[in-house]
Amino acid sequence: MVNRYKIRIEAGDPMAMYNLGCEYYQGDNGFTQDRSKAIELWHRAGELGNAEAYGNIGYAYENGT
Repeated sequence: MVNRYKIRIEAGDPMAMYNLGCEYYQGDNGFTQDRSKAIELWHRAGELGNAEAYGNIGYAYENGT
């Protein structure tokens, strides 16, 4: 799964960035929780057109996470 994300992220896939950010944010599926990395990935995804990523960033800031 990690390799798939890496390949898609290298190809500039905003959905892969968004999804990997979600994994890091929650610490799901064997990923270590890393909210800074999640925010970074969501920013990149948002810049590439993924509006959900900006929603997640807003939620994280609103809740102080």
